[in-house]
Amino acid sequence: CSDVTVQRCQIEGGSEDAWDCCRGSNYRLYNSVISPNGKNGLTFKGSIEGVDIQNTVFTSHGSECDIELGQFCIYDEFPFSKATKHVQLVNVTSLDGAPVHVKVWNSSTPVVVEGNVKVTKINPILVFLYFSLRRIQYLISKKK
Repeated sequence: CSDVTVQRCQIEGGSEDAWDCCRGSNYRLYNSVISPNGKNGLTFKGSIEGVDIQNTVFTSHGSECDIELGQFCIYDEFPFSKATKHVQLVNVTSLDGAPVHVKVWNSSTPVVVEGNVKVTKINPILVFLYFSLRRIQYLISKKK
């Protein structure tokens, strides 16, 4: 998908993510409420270029993180594709006042303006090893 705008919505998560985006460009989420019920709230992966999240509130937190950037994607080339990039988080907060946890894998570090966000960048060596193992796992299971 490209040029996706979601605004003034409440997005209820399932067992994994509330919103899982793989590939594409220019995803925009404005003035919305995210309710993660599983691992993550929002996931952007697969070399996405352009994510703009503004004035968004998390009513709860994912068990792993709230926003995940550049996680492994089955469309990645070995060991992984270009990084997800051009991510901006403006006034992103949570109802309970705890920081919104952003986990950065194969992605540029997001630009954070206001709000309450904690960014954790995964070590690039660990990213390489994890993506390599996941790619091998995918190739083996795909042949069955």
